[in-house]
Amino acid sequence: MNEITDTELAAAEPAPRGTSAMISVRLAPDQALWLGQQAAATGGTVSDVLRSLIDAARRPAGELVTVNPDELHRALDRALGRKPAA
Repeated sequence: MNEITDTELAAAEPAPRGTSAMISVRLAPDQALWLGQQAAATGGTVSDVLRSLIDAARRPAGELVTVNPDELHRALDRALGRKPAA
């Protein structure tokens, strides 16, 4: 099993402009690995994944969201463990 080290997870990221808060959280190894994999799969950072998850959790139920169909298919393929369509 590939493990992601704390150093890899804490890789320097450019500081966002404006005011922000830094929060430290302890994760189980499998949670940290999943988070790193999601960041790698989306070409973003761990922080990007966490912000996206927080934004999604804060959305009121039933809110209309526009999604690019190709991105939706890729996300479903990843979630279901399928190889992406060519």
